Amino acid sequence: MIRSAVLLLTLTGAIGSCTAPPAGAPAAARANGGQCFLASQVNSFTAVGNGDVDVKVGAGHYYRLTLGGFCPQVDWSTRVGIHSVGGGNFVCQGYDAELIVPDPSGMQRCPVTSVQAISKEQYLADHK
Repeated sequence: MIRSAVLLLTLTGAIGSCTAPPAGAPAAARANGGQCFLASQVNSFTAVGNGDVDVKVGAGHYYRLTLGGFCPQVDWSTRVGIHSVGGGNFVCQGYDAELIVPDPSGMQRCPVTSVQAISKEQYLADHK
């Protein structure tokens, strides 16, 4: 089931693309060939198991986020927030962001340990 990413926190920015990163992009974005995105541009997500979450960003960019630690509520949640950490707005690599997941006892913070761009075909194949 594909779910919408409802941002629970105030997040800012615009999408990074597969082309040259914007002038204000961090060194990781430039080194990563522009394979970055901004948390505010995520419009859907799906938990795919094994601590991974696939996200759709903008009109056609897809990423697999690997979560560190224990984050069981993401499998059942219909909304999450993505919070970029470390002072920047771009999510380019592990530890650039955390997933904020509603939990019966409050909000669960799940660190993103890896960010990988995936194809639309891979995104769709994993969600059948």
